[in-house]
Amino acid sequence: MNCFTTSPRDPVFWRYHSIFDEVQEAWHSLQDANVALVLDRSGSMSSTIPAFGITRLQAAKDAAQMFADMVDVTSGHRLGLVTFSNGPTTNLGLTGASTFSSALSSAMSSVSAGGSTSIGAGLNAGQALITGGTQPRKGIVLLTDGQENVAPMINSVNLGDTHLCAVGFASPSNLDGAKLRNLAEKQGGIWTSTQDPVELKKVFVQCFSNIFDASQAIDPIDTLPYSSPISPPTIHGAMGDDTVIFVLGWADPSVKLQLSITTPSGGVVNLGAPNVQSRIGTTWHVVRIKLPYQGERDGDWSGRAVLQPVQGFVNGFSSLAVAGTGTDAGVQLIRNQLAILCPSGCGNVLFYQHTTNDTSLLHGGGTSIYREAVMAEINRGAIGNATVTHQAADFAKLLSRSGGWDLVVYNAPGPGGAQPYDQALASLLCAGGGTKYIVSDARPVSSADDILKCAGAKRGESVTADTDKTYLTPGDSQLFPGQLQLGNPVVKDVQSYTVAGGSAQASYAGGLKGVASVAIGGGGSSSSSSSSSSSVQYFISVLAKSSVKLKPYTYINNTYVGEDFHPSFYIPAPYWPDCGFTHVSGNVTITRPLASLAALRSDPKDDNPPPVDIPTETATYPLSDDGRGGDRAAGDHHFETALEGLTKYDGEYKLHARVRLCNQRACGKLDCIIREAEHVLDVLPKAAQAQTGIKVVRQLEAAAAGGERKRSGEKRARIVITPRDEDGKFEEISEDGGEEEASYAATVSYPESGGSDSSCKRAGVAIHMYGRPKEAVVVDL
Repeated sequence: MNCFTTSPRDPVFWRYHSIFDEVQEAWHSLQDANVALVLDRSGSMSSTIPAFGITRLQAAKDAAQMFADMVDVTSGHRLGLVTFSNGPTTNLGLTGASTFSSALSSAMSSVSAGGSTSIGAGLNAGQALITGGTQPRKGIVLLTDGQENVAPMINSVNLGDTHLCAVGFASPSNLDGAKLRNLAEKQGGIWTSTQDPVELKKVFVQCFSNIFDASQAIDPIDTLPYSSPISPPTIHGAMGDDTVIFVLGWADPSVKLQLSITTPSGGVVNLGAPNVQSRIGTTWHVVRIKLPYQGERDGDWSGRAVLQPVQGFVNGFSSLAVAGTGTDAGVQLIRNQLAILCPSGCGNVLFYQHTTNDTSLLHGGGTSIYREAVMAEINRGAIGNATVTHQAADFAKLLSRSGGWDLVVYNAPGPGGAQPYDQALASLLCAGGGTKYIVSDARPVSSADDILKCAGAKRGESVTADTDKTYLTPGDSQLFPGQLQLGNPVVKDVQSYTVAGGSAQASYAGGLKGVASVAIGGGGSSSSSSSSSSSVQYFISVLAKSSVKLKPYTYINNTYVGEDFHPSFYIPAPYWPDCGFTHVSGNVTITRPLASLAALRSDPKDDNPPPVDIPTETATYPLSDDGRGGDRAAGDHHFETALEGLTKYDGEYKLHARVRLCNQRACGKLDCIIREAEHVLDVLPKAAQAQTGIKVVRQLEAAAAGGERKRSGEKRARIVITPRDEDGKFEEISEDGGEEEASYAATVSYPESGGSDSSCKRAGVAIHMYGRPKEAVVVDL
């Protein structure tokens, strides 16, 4: 161990060596950091992305600005900006976290595209920038859309101990993927690429997780129809987390999305609370929550994307029909509606519940799913100043008060006729404006129909609930858990009802299966929604400062076409749980190319080559710590699977691992968390012996050998190798672009007849691909 030129073979040494590295890295990630965003501004960055109508440069700026909004403004991190083309420019020096976002926006406004691509120059300038700071940790986020074609080159860069996350924003055929992956992994980071501006933001979330102390749990890119403007929940299982970060991203700046977040108990997260940082950009929304939040930490935190504007909800069922086992689901439905309508609190709230002697008795003196939900959020301070009344005359007066209301919650479970507030409520809802609402009116009168119509819905068929057959089934947004059972109210003339119009978020199951029971008022009225079939791409990613973290194994040895594939992920030693887990299951989703990248690779001298669409295939495979998959206790916190026949083509293989870790309570219930990690592995072309060309020119003269004269008894030869795969294709184009195929040449010297000072009876050269000496081809000389 004292000899730094020798590595011991003892696996125990490497086991402990890797653990010490992991402990140091975990400690290092807690330190304040200097971070440089290094962005390509070469001419090709001005290209427009056809499906999105924005340039690559604008997409890169958006991703960088979102990254800035993810940084904790109370931290000691310092960040700066470097851009490069033929050479580098330091556009923004190291700036404190509290002002970096606004400073970055100003600095990027003057950045335009033009010139060639010197990736090495950009990296050198980024390294110089962060080395000048005093923070103990250093990181670089690099984005490029091309291959390097101007010195200095990547292989000349020295980044010391700087952490590097490298991102390619183009077709793999236009990128220096293998070079940047090798450099990034050498620096403890990751490499990945994409052509999609939505996925680009997701990649920057990965880079944030890779550089800072945050575990990632990534939700895949999905689409949100304008006709159904609330997404399904993205659920993060927290277990001892200090911070949870929700990141919502999309690409179209004409669309406005916003996060709605609820706590494990179902409460509203007020985005204006002191321990919450909420930052909304043109195509992103970042919410950072310091835990515990109002006493809550462990459990399932849910985030939804909401397409704005959502003005309100019409609930087509009587609250008198919700009792017993359905009460909890009913309360959760109303609390989720409050979270969607009032993410930042709703300053002034008016709650009215119509009561008669019968309804008051059945609601326990005024209690209902509406009252329980509203009062819970009032007591938590989540929805602002509230006025509560049960008197119709008072409600009519309050509706027209000066200053108006941010939210009106109105429940008329029936029975009853026309009320003095009917016209005032209908007028308020029809007027639109800033008043949001939750409305339920089961009164079978025309004035109630007018209220529903102004709320954006129309009363449909009446529903007589049958305890055994009638349920509410949640829609895609899953605004309440499971099914909500409806009872048959004993109060005369009280019935639930179907609703038409708006956007259905729940339906009746039973005799009226598929008929809407919850509608969204104002939903789907986005200015960009020209068709009911339109939709917006989005993702929600979750990061956490957590006690459990999943990481990919970085691959030092090359993987060649035709070889077995071994996706591997692990929980580093500092993040091993003290008590382990009773149930573990996992999988890895692999997106692999269906065409050879080498055959399609572009000329690096072309500053703006046309993109090449490489067909891909995606499949999911079981992944666990014993290689067999399934649901069992974790062993050594390492997760792997061995796959045969997958690496048919060279190119980028994208891996997305998802591991579910659970502990079983004494009552049998599982408490689970999910951790995810992504990785890109480059599979390299494999030279086939039969197809690879080898040419030997023996007894070179001095001029041909580089000007050196031969020594006595010495022979010389020039060996020219043209590697080809089994299809006869070559690995890459020649450096000068003038030859049909790429060849590699070497001049060798060797003694005649083995030489008097050698025991060799035969002279030859062994040629093999890196890391595969047993597959060498011996060339006799």
